[in-house]
Amino acid sequence: MSSVPSTGSSTPSSSSSSSATAANPFGDVNLSDFMSLMIAQLQDQDPTDPVSNSDLMQQISDMETIQSNLQLSDTLTGLTLNDSLTAATVMIGQYVVGTDSTGASASGTVNSVSLTNGAASLNVGSQSVPLANVSEIIPQEQAASQSTQ
Repeated sequence: MSSVPSTGSSTPSSSSSSSATAANPFGDVNLSDFMSLMIAQLQDQDPTDPVSNSDLMQQISDMETIQSNLQLSDTLTGLTLNDSLTAATVMIGQYVVGTDSTGASASGTVNSVSLTNGAASLNVGSQSVPLANVSEIIPQEQAASQSTQ
């Protein structure tokens, strides 16, 4: 089986992408990229030693596996976001204590929920508190009794 010739363009140009590439060299390869590589391989193969049918079928199988994994990843990301929104929505009307995205202390009754940078955030007065930054949830009755003391 002949290999796809290296064009040199796969070399990362920045240090951040080189560390990402080292961790997962196929992280940015999509179905279109894979098809382009496979077509280039078929075009550039040695006519006296063509790619075997089993090797070609293995590559197609690999392509389908990559596509399936990408779809699974997208589905899991969506489910995680839905779970996060559900957990945040349950807190509407609750008194929470935490920090906003700038690190400032925030406390008060949750008025609404929003999505900020793909994560659920609780709107407490004029502040937006990421769900992960909530440190305490106080029942409304207990919060009211604490504020009158």
